[in-house]
Amino acid sequence: MIGIGSIGYSVRVTEWGKGYGNEILKQGLEIARNYSLEKVLLNIDDDNYASIRICENNGGILMDKVMLESKEEGKRLVRRYWILL
Repeated sequence: MIGIGSIGYSVRVTEWGKGYGNEILKQGLEIARNYSLEKVLLNIDDDNYASIRICENNGGILMDKVMLESKEEGKRLVRRYWILL
């Protein structure tokens, strides 16, 4: 086992600013620790300032920025963060 995981989350627009994103990430990190993962990777859209702040406040370290492309979303710039557990 590599010991690396990925966490994704979403919060309903009407619930933004209430701390749910931070709580979801904290609980996700705790679950990752319980699986003995060493680190997790978060991909965050470059213009998603709330999620960037949440990630950085939970120990996220910016690895790089990459351009991703999909048929559904087209091209988008994404920040990739590692959180060490």
